[in-house]
Amino acid sequence: ESTRQDLLAHYAIDGTKVQLVYEAANADRFNPKRDPAQWEEVRNRYAIPDGPFLISLSTIEPRKNLINVIRAFLELAKDPDCAGLNLVICGRKGWKHEEFIGPSDAASNRIHFTGHVIDDDLPWLYSYATGLCYLAHYEGFGLPPLEAMRCGTPVIYGNNSSLSEII
Repeated sequence: ESTRQDLLAHYAIDGTKVQLVYEAANADRFNPKRDPAQWEEVRNRYAIPDGPFLISLSTIEPRKNLINVIRAFLELAKDPDCAGLNLVICGRKGWKHEEFIGPSDAASNRIHFTGHVIDDDLPWLYSYATGLCYLAHYEGFGLPPLEAMRCGTPVIYGNNSSLSEII
């Protein structure tokens, strides 16, 4: 509905000609995974450290607001109760990707970039993550939060565009 409203606000289109169709995460693929041996294989494939982690899944570029995900994680990392927590950022490099982390960041060794993730591995990553961080500046829809929730993973999201409606 958020995207529909944006479309109607910016274009001279008759609202009765715009149909709203919700998308969904594939229930056959996205469900909780709990096989430790399979998880170990997936974890090793992406060099994810053992222990709790937050995951972020998107193209690595400014429009996805990853800089604020990283800033928030660096603040969280200062809390002694979160000493073992890591941030795993999954996705291909996009424009201006090199701006996301500098060598002087205190907990930068706890932030891990996996690059592209194989579709079959996504349910495993979601299932073993402590939470999904999805704070894009704008999303027309956003499947990763739905996929994560299907796997039983809590979602931290931006209260904007379609995200509050979908989640």
